[in-house]
Amino acid sequence: MAHITKHIMLPEGAASEEEYTDQERKNMHAVREFMALAYDPQRASADAVAHLVAPGATFEAPSTFPGVHDPCAYAQAHRGTSSSVCLVLVRSWRKRSLPRPR
Repeated sequence: MAHITKHIMLPEGAASEEEYTDQERKNMHAVREFMALAYDPQRASADAVAHLVAPGATFEAPSTFPGVHDPCAYAQAHRGTSSSVCLVLVRSWRKRSLPRPR
């Protein structure tokens, strides 16, 4: 998973993480860590990702994870999903546009 999450958050045209602020880089690393944990059937659990989740954070994916309403519950629910597939490749990550670094 590390090889997939290493590049997942850089928008098209971004040369490297150095183009971002320290806070933006910290956020990208937190997302990568969350994904590495949540998508690993051996490590995925609410407890494993709790240190990465802000109090009151919400998550909604009613078609794929009905009844899941926070990122910790998502990681827990995803454990079952990821343990039932032998390989998941993320080919594209669609996100809201972020302002370009100055």
